[in-house]
Amino acid sequence: MDSFTLHQVLVALTWLLLMLLMSLLWLLARFFERLSARRTYYRWLLVPMALFTAAAFQGVVAPGESPITYSTAFVGGLWLSAFCLSLYRKMTVR
Repeated sequence: MDSFTLHQVLVALTWLLLMLLMSLLWLLARFFERLSARRTYYRWLLVPMALFTAAAFQGVVAPGESPITYSTAFVGGLWLSAFCLSLYRKMTVR
């Protein structure tokens, strides 16, 4: 197994783990919205999921350093951070 194949496998596994964690966050936000009748906008979590999927796909198809891959992952991380902070505030502030 050469280094590119190992890199592609690691990128795919990291993406899978990230999607599982974001799916749990999706379910938590949806549950809280239904339970408390406060809008959590959990559907907006699809945006970072799509951005991370695009970055992972770019990393698997064309391994190497690409500014598009890094910027896509960066924007997805910012969006996910903003969503998590918003959900945290809605769940803890009365």
